[in-house]
Amino acid sequence: MAFALFLFGLSARAQVASIGNSGRQGLAPVETGLSSSVAPIGLLAVLPSSIGINISAVHLTVSVDNPSIPSATIQVPVTSFWHLGSSSTSVELIGYFDSPQQALADAHGHWIPSDRVQGSLAGQQMRPFTETSSVGVAGATRAFYHQAISRDNLSASRSDVLEIRVDRIADLSLGSGVYQGVLRLRMVAY
Repeated sequence: MAFALFLFGLSARAQVASIGNSGRQGLAPVETGLSSSVAPIGLLAVLPSSIGINISAVHLTVSVDNPSIPSATIQVPVTSFWHLGSSSTSVELIGYFDSPQQALADAHGHWIPSDRVQGSLAGQQMRPFTETSSVGVAGATRAFYHQAISRDNLSASRSDVLEIRVDRIADLSLGSGVYQGVLRLRMVAY
């Protein structure tokens, strides 16, 4: 954090040497009521830009009871925050897996690809992790939100609930079971 301090004006009181009745030398004011002009102080505080999220890796454990229908939905609360300069125009919350072919695995080494894992913010339409973004892995990424930045929200935060589920996997010759993997989350400012 950088601070600049500017002082303007001087405060002074004219004094002269005089000899009082006792013969001692001292200082006495020349004029009473003398004061300086108003001295404005200009302060400038500059905060460095920063963005963040309360969780960067979500360790998923998804139970697939029937591979012919989507799994139950897992909910993950996420809080993101930012302090940005006036040149920023937006922020994004991005989720991604390390590989499009290997998003979640069971104990027998069977893999669910990222295009069969769906995600959204609570109340929005589920979509697969098939996007490409400025962060993450091409073909295994999903943008959860894109928030416009203006003068009114240069410093802000938001709390969301991510919803994650596995789509049907029976056509991939994958059976019921417990599948695990890591969903990575990143904030990006533009």
